Amino acid sequence: MSFKDLTAKWKRSPSDVTGIDFGQSASKIVRLQKNGDAITFVGAEIVPADGSEVVIPIPHRLSARHVSICLSAVSSTTKLLTLPGAIDSTFEANLPKHLGVDPQADNRISYTVITEGTGRAESRVLAIALPEADARPVMQRFASGLPAPYSLEIAAIAALTTFRAGPVLNSTEAAAALLDFGMQTTTLSIFAKKALVLVRRFDFGIQKLLDRVVSALHIDAATALNILSDNAFDISELITEIMGPFSSQVIVSRDFVERRENCSLKTLHCIGGIGTAPAAIQELERVLSLSVEMFDPFSIPLLKTAKPDASIDTQRWRLTAAIGAALGTLQEES
Repeated sequence: MSFKDLTAKWKRSPSDVTGIDFGQSASKIVRLQKNGDAITFVGAEIVPADGSEVVIPIPHRLSARHVSICLSAVSSTTKLLTLPGAIDSTFEANLPKHLGVDPQADNRISYTVITEGTGRAESRVLAIALPEADARPVMQRFASGLPAPYSLEIAAIAALTTFRAGPVLNSTEAAAALLDFGMQTTTLSIFAKKALVLVRRFDFGIQKLLDRVVSALHIDAATALNILSDNAFDISELITEIMGPFSSQVIVSRDFVERRENCSLKTLHCIGGIGTAPAAIQELERVLSLSVEMFDPFSIPLLKTAKPDASIDTQRWRLTAAIGAALGTLQEES
């Protein structure tokens, strides 16, 4: 074995990793292991958030030596950059400018090259700025002992790793889209011809939908959530009014991609709080004139034999980002 081969072996990415998605309502924990090209799902758990910054209690069966973390951060910045020609030596220095953030601000900035152009062909780069003020409290939970932090990313982007392994790479459709409903914001990501071509975040989340229902019907939050969840009352007109501006922006984004990429989107996949609001899904189907489905992360070929516990079986979509965080580490090139 050469020295190069030996050092490559030392630097090999983990084959056993815990993925954690720190959300506002709960922390989603999964453990995945890799043996060759096979991915094994060890287990998962959803732990209600308590608002503290102490070490999260990871069940022993889900605790690997390394943890890949993702979090929702409204103050973060995510952009899919389109640049002329090839990426040059000044690109990294100019990243804050491309992202529209203060170069002197305390941000963690990272990027992934989606496609690199040559000549007149454009380069497409996914770039992210995460304020250290958002990253630090999460990282402090793992300041000592095991599991040791291996990676940190935005939850909406981690979810794309899982989604890409399913409807993007394993479908005959020319386009695939994921709508990630957070509490405060929603992220739309569209792939065309297997490549990411649009990422757009909207100032509309499930909390805004819930607040408007509370205000319009003069009820408490618990009752509003029940109405949204069980669909027992016809509030379609109210949902149309609340979601109107947001739905219009989604239509504009969809139409833009279809024209530019010469493709047609047949299905919109969703994750997030919209899973508790059937009326909202129905409204999206109506205005977009396409099928809207909750994305099941266990539908991807890599996890087709996985069997999540009955306690989370009806909430599979909630594990999408945590699975993506772990999967990204296991699939990382050494």
